[in-house]
Amino acid sequence: MNKPSSPGRTDRDLRNPMEAEKLVNINLQIEGYTIPLKVKSSEEKRYRDAARQVAGLINEYRNAYQRKLATKQFDTPYILVMVAFQFAVGAIGASEEEAKAPILDRIEGYTREIETLLADAEETGK
Repeated sequence: MNKPSSPGRTDRDLRNPMEAEKLVNINLQIEGYTIPLKVKSSEEKRYRDAARQVAGLINEYRNAYQRKLATKQFDTPYILVMVAFQFAVGAIGASEEEAKAPILDRIEGYTREIETLLADAEETGK
């Protein structure tokens, strides 16, 4: 017979208590906006680093286009779009590199196999 679940616990938590990780509440500040999040404690640093990266890029773009910011084309929303676009390009690039990894691993394996065969052929040919 199944034991009833404890309130607030999921079946996943009951299967393996090590899988249940403490969640922490964090508040990130970007451009005057507070972003309240509940994240795994092991991932808190990643979220804080991401917020710092976004804020840093916003400042870089703002400094680079400081004179043009007076025009409507280069206002804060435009800069935010540029930052989002930069992150999207980076994410797509990372996905493409990740997709190439198995192919590169196979090529490296073939290269090692060929080198081994050549080394064996040299030894037997001597």
